[in-house]
Amino acid sequence: MEFSQGVKLVKGLPEKWGMFFHTVPLDKALISLSHINNVIVVGLMGGGIIILDGVTGSQVATLSGHTDQVRSLTFSSDGTSLVSGSDDKSVKLWDMQTGRIAKTFTGHTCYVFSVSISADHAMIASGSYDETMCLWDV
Repeated sequence: MEFSQGVKLVKGLPEKWGMFFHTVPLDKALISLSHINNVIVVGLMGGGIIILDGVTGSQVATLSGHTDQVRSLTFSSDGTSLVSGSDDKSVKLWDMQTGRIAKTFTGHTCYVFSVSISADHAMIASGSYDETMCLWDV
């Protein structure tokens, strides 16, 4: 696929929207984020995951379990599960109802940069700086 020499904006946001509509200050550096419906999750430098209300920006909960920065986050299609990948070389599956770790997957030998979960929630894919992609049976 090739693109023309420039990018042309066909239709944009209404001017009154401005560049953003709400700023949420955080205590630590944000490394990754994901959202579904009115829930936003933020992966932090220190290994935590903050859950925010997507409308107000207020903190709802914190998930603890990773020991190093959380580089990738993704929700299952129905929002009941969250998958995280971290510099601690692990992938975690979180139950969003309880906020607890449902499963931890280990096997990468370096940082996990990317995670994804299948539409049927049966498989997780993770990509790592160790130049491997792992497929995990949930």
